[in-house]
Amino acid sequence: MRCLIAIFVLSASVVLAGPFEWLDQSYETNNNAMGLSGAVAWQTFTTGDSGLLSRIEVNLFIDDLFPGSLAMRLLPTDMGGAPSTSSVPLVSETYAHEDLVLGWNTMPITNTVFLGSNKMYAIELFAPGAGHHWYLGDTAPPYPPEPVAYLYERGSYWRIFSGELTEDGALDLNFRTYLDPVPEPSSLLMLILGGGLAVLVRRKSPT
Repeated sequence: MRCLIAIFVLSASVVLAGPFEWLDQSYETNNNAMGLSGAVAWQTFTTGDSGLLSRIEVNLFIDDLFPGSLAMRLLPTDMGGAPSTSSVPLVSETYAHEDLVLGWNTMPITNTVFLGSNKMYAIELFAPGAGHHWYLGDTAPPYPPEPVAYLYERGSYWRIFSGELTEDGALDLNFRTYLDPVPEPSSLLMLILGGGLAVLVRRKSPT
């Protein structure tokens, strides 16, 4: 009986823990930059897998002469692939200047967000105060560097130009998105059945 319970506990830990987080999407080429002083930048991307968003990383040039905080939101996109700026953000965080570094920054996320597979989302960055930061990126190769069979062809950089939200297909901004696994329903069912079996065997065991 103890052996059965031990096997059940071990199986439960494997099912619930699953594999470690993985890098789902990224764009890392950087010979250009987009200034975030008084501007808003959006980089859209299409997920490969589904999972819980564990972290987002962005590549920044932080200007210590003009310190200020940096705000990040994760937004859904509309049917045309544009950031849905009027939608409720999936993530909304603000980071202090002293928490930002030159180069790749891990942007902590305080809420749990599930991202579906083959879905497009938009990373939004802007400096709400007097901070003058730069979001690094490049014009080639595009994100992703090779054609993929996604719902949308690829992500791209968007900005406000002449008061309107405009796509700039010539530039992509640096980002990395990491996902944590979600236990499959079949695995959870097996876990529940296994627990019930262990209880049943224990009840039937002679005292």
